[in-house]
Amino acid sequence: MGSKQVSWAPGMGWIACSILMMAIQPWGWFVGVPLGIITFSLCVRALRQLQRTNEGKARVESAEHSLHLLSRYRHDWLNHVQVIMGYLSVKREERILPLLRELTDAARQEREVAAVGYPPLALWLSTVNQRVPEWIWIIEVNDELKSIHPQWGDSLQRGLEQMAEWLQKQGRGFNEPEEVWVRFEKEGSAWAIHIQPDFPPEMNVPSSEWSALRNTIQKQGGTLDKPSEDAPFIMRLIA
Repeated sequence: MGSKQVSWAPGMGWIACSILMMAIQPWGWFVGVPLGIITFSLCVRALRQLQRTNEGKARVESAEHSLHLLSRYRHDWLNHVQVIMGYLSVKREERILPLLRELTDAARQEREVAAVGYPPLALWLSTVNQRVPEWIWIIEVNDELKSIHPQWGDSLQRGLEQMAEWLQKQGRGFNEPEEVWVRFEKEGSAWAIHIQPDFPPEMNVPSSEWSALRNTIQKQGGTLDKPSEDAPFIMRLIA
């Protein structure tokens, strides 16, 4: 990273010198034009260098984030394997089948969300249980979501990211992860996301928290219907 910063600094120095020469040179246009061309070339080169630097940083950050998610994913599966081995060691084989069914359902869900038509949204849905481990995300995918337009997909992903961040904050005090059900529905010119978190009975979400979430969704051009006690809340987004 240091070599890129060094190459960028001299480029800026040459650009500054060229601009200064253009401003004070006394020889007229026949010197000013070549200086202008040189300055323009230096600007293009410096911008390309900066772009390569930023792209390199973005690739590294993306790789680090993906490795972190893979580490969580691997940790979850190792935990499941250890649980199965523990049941076998104490001869409690009857508990293995329900666990295997749970793992099968999770794998089936990952396969379904991977078919979502907007790849960034598909990736986010596939890894949300690792991103937000405070909740067990149960996601229903319909056929319309499999052919969703990229603009809609981006809008849904941004809305879900805000919702997930809010739910993660609410779930930090849980002893065990709780379930949250997510369902998508196309409603004319809008998409609705039905989200039903299974809050513990003793938990009471302050009205200020609901207001903060509603304001966040509204800034994205969406609406949020506050749920009744047992009903899911509905986030509607317009791309």
